[in-house]
Amino acid sequence: MELAPSGRDPRGALAAALRLRQKGSLIRVEGTAELVRELLENGHQVAVSVAFIETLEALREGLVKEGVACAALHGGTPMMEREAERMRFQRGEAKVVLFTVEEGISLHQGEHNEVPRSEVIHDLRWSAIQMAQIEGRCHRDGRFAQVYWAYADDTIEERIAAIVCRRIQSMKSMVGDDVETLREIERLLADARAAEG
Repeated sequence: MELAPSGRDPRGALAAALRLRQKGSLIRVEGTAELVRELLENGHQVAVSVAFIETLEALREGLVKEGVACAALHGGTPMMEREAERMRFQRGEAKVVLFTVEEGISLHQGEHNEVPRSEVIHDLRWSAIQMAQIEGRCHRDGRFAQVYWAYADDTIEERIAAIVCRRIQSMKSMVGDDVETLREIERLLADARAAEG
């Protein structure tokens, strides 16, 4: 898949890094689909955040082939259609929603049904604010939704997980939120890196 970035042009390097993340995202689709299937078997509706439309389409294609109804929301979806797709998920007509948008949608339990929610962030973002926005799609209005960060060991995604974990800790500690869970996640990531290296 020509995963290694090459060349000396900084703009080309940024584009190559983005392509690398995009290809890495596509490679990890089956692992995320497996997690989604497990969460569905446990009686949850599942919201999956992705950064790339190609990843969204690959996930949807794989899940639909298995008979899983999926709603899809991305920036190119017209507003009325986006709301119709959101409502398919909220009413339970689609057990899975795949989305690229980071704010402006509510996918929490209790709006139209009481089915518990889980959220999978397939593509981690560098920004603590973006990650908080994504996590807030299901985990809101007094409703808890377990959030899973999906990444492959020994990849750029693992480095992003460690960095964004520290950033989220800093952001939450400024407003007085509990950061013990984040500290434990950071410790586990550090232990994993130490075991690899």
